[in-house]
Amino acid sequence: MNEQPSDTKSSSTDSTQPASGVSTSGSSGRGGMHAAGDDAKMKRTWIMVSGAAVVVLAIVSGLVLMSWQNSHKKSATVTHRVVKIGLMAPLTGDVASYGAILQHGVELAQHDFNTPEGLSFQVLVRDTQCDGTKATAAIKEFSQAGVLATIGDTCSGSTLAALPTANELHMLIVSPSASSPKLAIPNDYFYRTYPMDSQQAIYATQLMYQGGARKASLFYTDEAYGQGLNTVASVNFKKLGGTVVSSTPFKAGTLDFKDAMTTAAAAKPDVIYIMSNSIESASAIVLQAKQLGVTAKLYGSDALRDDSFASDVGTSGEGMTVLGVTFGSQAFVDEYKAAYGAAPTGATGAQAYDAFTLIANIVKSGATTSDQIRAQLAKVDFQGVSGRIRFDANGDISDGGYNIFKIQSGKFVESSN
Repeated sequence: MNEQPSDTKSSSTDSTQPASGVSTSGSSGRGGMHAAGDDAKMKRTWIMVSGAAVVVLAIVSGLVLMSWQNSHKKSATVTHRVVKIGLMAPLTGDVASYGAILQHGVELAQHDFNTPEGLSFQVLVRDTQCDGTKATAAIKEFSQAGVLATIGDTCSGSTLAALPTANELHMLIVSPSASSPKLAIPNDYFYRTYPMDSQQAIYATQLMYQGGARKASLFYTDEAYGQGLNTVASVNFKKLGGTVVSSTPFKAGTLDFKDAMTTAAAAKPDVIYIMSNSIESASAIVLQAKQLGVTAKLYGSDALRDDSFASDVGTSGEGMTVLGVTFGSQAFVDEYKAAYGAAPTGATGAQAYDAFTLIANIVKSGATTSDQIRAQLAKVDFQGVSGRIRFDANGDISDGGYNIFKIQSGKFVESSN
């Protein structure tokens, strides 16, 4: 890069000839002495020009070298890292509406999260249909794919089935809706951003008893969610001084309850408490109770706090009381509506949003393994779109309660009692 022009050598060795390209104006009329003087001046001028060229080239070379070094230094220090997060939910089947809301919550959180340069999140989605075998298979697949944490499952039963495998593989699960008390286990890999059922069942039976009910008939889905609620509701209602006159388990999707309802009605219950994550089955219970002339007050668990349920039961469910958790802050509901064309029709969206956010924040702070994320969960304390998020020793949120809703003209209206 510092090579001299080819005519510089001739100008320095042959003083009688002007260097090529240098003006010789006036040299022929001044004689040999003046020509020699002019040659010396031109020689000095050329050396100055050549030296300047060398300096310029050196500066340019230095700038190019610095630019190259800086670009390579930047590429060496800013590496791109893709973090995989699993999402398992029922996207088809009887409870697909819950899974869709959950998935939407994760999508919004991923979109909103302030991801730093060099980091991105990839969400791997698996449809479990709330089936334990499929949920377990999803956990295994996530582990093999290098997933750091899993959001889901929606149902308690499938989550319970997958948890032993998750514990074995050290795969963190943060569920936005699995609420069975059976999942309240210390030192495992399960956490949740949704309140536990035992809180709900205690609150519901207190409302029933305070409202004058002394005899209760219970209907529940025969899986972890329904079983957990039924157990706590039975114990607490009796503890308050009431009597459980019947307790009927059923499989999700069951539509014929005439015999069971006839038997329950014969005991003249003051209240019927339906604890189910199957909207179809719960709707059938309400409609058939009305057809049989049952006059007992109706109560429903939080999974029925879904607009489609209120619409399905219509006038048969008029005045029915259903407990429910928040659908999210107004800002979240507005964003959800803008993104998907309608507000969320049930819970779990806001809770899924918060589940993704807490995982992403811990990864952003430097965690690179599922165990490292899990180790930081005890320190988590932030105001999410579903409320305050902080965990107790069992992985349950320390805050979070239930609101009371009543069905009026086919819609849920929040109530004080």
